[in-house]
Amino acid sequence: MRIAAFYFDGIPSKIFRLRFYLLYTVTEKRNEVEMELYTLDHAIEKAIREKSTSPQVWNDILQTFSSQQQQQQQQKTEHKMFQKLQGCDVAWSTSHSTTRHSYLYHTSNYNSTTPSPPSSSSVKDNTAYHAVMKAVNGTILESQMMPGSYVHIQDEISFWENDFWLNDRGYVVGKYGEEFVYGNREGVPYKMTRVALFEMDEKEEEECWRRRVVREDLAWTLGDAFFSSNAE
Repeated sequence: MRIAAFYFDGIPSKIFRLRFYLLYTVTEKRNEVEMELYTLDHAIEKAIREKSTSPQVWNDILQTFSSQQQQQQQQKTEHKMFQKLQGCDVAWSTSHSTTRHSYLYHTSNYNSTTPSPPSSSSVKDNTAYHAVMKAVNGTILESQMMPGSYVHIQDEISFWENDFWLNDRGYVVGKYGEEFVYGNREGVPYKMTRVALFEMDEKEEEECWRRRVVREDLAWTLGDAFFSSNAE
């Protein structure tokens, strides 16, 4: 299980997308993991947004609401903590698709015949994980940023130890067709790199996670507490 927050302008408080991911193995496909996407209950999302710069406490927030839910079950007043996004299931694999992950072949000369992982990763392709939406043609969801309108979304993902590429496109569905609203028309993915690691603090008696910055030049994207006038 994972919580993912996406935010604008390197400012954690400007979250535009908050998701809960549930991952599980597929027994008949040993090299694949599947993933379901969920939105969060408004109260949970509000609590997480208030701690947007402290993701190490997000699991504690979930546990608090989970305990409350158990009490509600006993009182028969239960409400759902999560709501599944239908049609958004994802399949992860160590193998990439030459067509759906075509961006791996887009190098400086735009004519490569072998995959090209991020230069910062220094890894071979078989150490990466690649994902596609199980709905080959994407899916249509109501927009959270534009309530009342619907967006046709299509994603492909590649993930290395220190790099995350997301080929995320969206098209507003209108009366006369679809209008491109975000992503890259040429299929170039958003390219993100690891800024910090979470590590267990062995000095603490109780379980305690600490964040260790591994890219000082990008630390400003973690919030004001990490901002430096020397950051570029």
